[in-house]
Amino acid sequence: MICEVNVHPYRGGRFTGCEGVLPLEGVVGISHADGKIIFYVEGEKDKSKIPSSYKGFPVEIRVIGRIRS
Repeated sequence: MICEVNVHPYRGGRFTGCEGVLPLEGVVGISHADGKIIFYVEGEKDKSKIPSSYKGFPVEIRVIGRIRS
């Protein structure tokens, strides 16, 4: 399971159970907007690790590079 997604069209939503994705090398974050799940990855090669949809929700993948603190 990637994430348990609870999205309400008027109240936003929340993610639970995403622990399995963030440890994947190259996946640096997850969010949601406009009824879709957004995965943030380091590079183009990491896009193949993410499915095109999950539990009926479309998935968007954004390449943002490595996050540095």
